[in-house]
Amino acid sequence: MEKFEWNHWHPLILSKKLGKKPIPISILSEEVVAFRDKYNQAHVFKNQCPHRRMRLSEGKILEDGIVCPYHGWRIFDNGKCYQPSTKKEVSHNLHFEVKEEYETIWIRKPNAKTEFPKFELQDYKKIHFQENIIQAPLEIVLDNFTETEHTSSVHAFLGYGENELPNVNVQLTTTEISVQLYNEGKQKPIPWIIRYFLKLQKNDVFIDDWITYFSPIYCVYNQYWLDSKNKSERYDKLRIYVFFVPVNENITRIFVYTFMKYKLTGNFGFNIFVKPAMTWIVEKEVSLDKNIIEKIQDKNISLKGTKLTHFDKALGVNRSKIQKVYCGLS
Repeated sequence: MEKFEWNHWHPLILSKKLGKKPIPISILSEEVVAFRDKYNQAHVFKNQCPHRRMRLSEGKILEDGIVCPYHGWRIFDNGKCYQPSTKKEVSHNLHFEVKEEYETIWIRKPNAKTEFPKFELQDYKKIHFQENIIQAPLEIVLDNFTETEHTSSVHAFLGYGENELPNVNVQLTTTEISVQLYNEGKQKPIPWIIRYFLKLQKNDVFIDDWITYFSPIYCVYNQYWLDSKNKSERYDKLRIYVFFVPVNENITRIFVYTFMKYKLTGNFGFNIFVKPAMTWIVEKEVSLDKNIIEKIQDKNISLKGTKLTHFDKALGVNRSKIQKVYCGLS
């Protein structure tokens, strides 16, 4: 846990996937083990016994720790290790600070001072939480999720049509800790049934306004529509949180938390289908993003030699923030 990146809170696994059987998980080029004790409390350790480096994920669960299957060493959540041959306890920095929020297990280095990312959800209802593995470096994955030009050719529903791209208004704002991009343009054509659920008209304006933070690395997307005539906001709005977690230098895990502001009743009872419909839409869009990212021929994270457009305003700034805020480099 020497990397500076361990100071940030990272989502590790969705709560529903974690039981009392130890699960090995790769993160930041290391392997950890996650499990629940008999009190249903989540624990995460480095997946290596300090004795002879045996995988602890092969061991058995104690009340508040785990037993190495090789020589019976007992590893506890306070960082102590019990050696059965000497009947002594020694300290080893194997454990992580764990928090269970938003139906997810989060970890960071013990005693770190970073703030936990809080979701602002007033009037928003949960739609769906998902986890995906993308075979690409962190920077390449973040590039895709912080520009909207690709939505014309890759996305099925959320985004802008090819003919409208020249008219999309793109505005970049930065602070010491964040990068914000505001995009405004005509919504790309979508099936009438989707428009019906969202109460949209054909020429409505799609606003894709998001901010990227770097401790940890995540984007907060505020997506909504404006009436093309009077520019008033439609009631239905999406708020999507996407967290980017490096598995190693070439693989990134993303966690997508989708919320929506909409009325539970209405549309002659058809609003009951909003949640499953939006779950399918977001899963579809993320799947399309994943597929296109993994087909990139050269996944070198350097931007040298690339031909960037005004849609790519955030790419260079993101890399700078990753190095300074996330990696702690000057």
